[in-house]
Amino acid sequence: MYAAGAEHPHRQPSLKFLEMIVLGPSVQEHCTNTEVLQEILHRYRAIKQPETGFRLFDAVLSLGIVIHPIELLDLGIARRLLTSFPKLSTRDAVHLGMCQRREIATIVTFDTDFAQIPDIKAIKP
Repeated sequence: MYAAGAEHPHRQPSLKFLEMIVLGPSVQEHCTNTEVLQEILHRYRAIKQPETGFRLFDAVLSLGIVIHPIELLDLGIARRLLTSFPKLSTRDAVHLGMCQRREIATIVTFDTDFAQIPDIKAIKP
């Protein structure tokens, strides 16, 4: 969303990261999940810009990256994470549950809350 939004300090690094994915030789090494797509639709509808949300949703689909579904097992892991890390947001726990179940150890984010989770490497774009 930083890449598609108004000027922001995170915008250029986000654009460069997306460019690296698209132009890189290993696009299939990158992934996201259906919750990210839901967040895009939700956020842009909430700010009364649904068309922008639709374009961003379609742009993510066109990247060619793997898009994992959020499944019940992911939510079970998320629930355990929320018990172990009370400061972790529910949305972050869902993303981490998906990552942990699929043995994804590195996430790209500006969110510093992931630093509290062992065995997950959070890097900025």
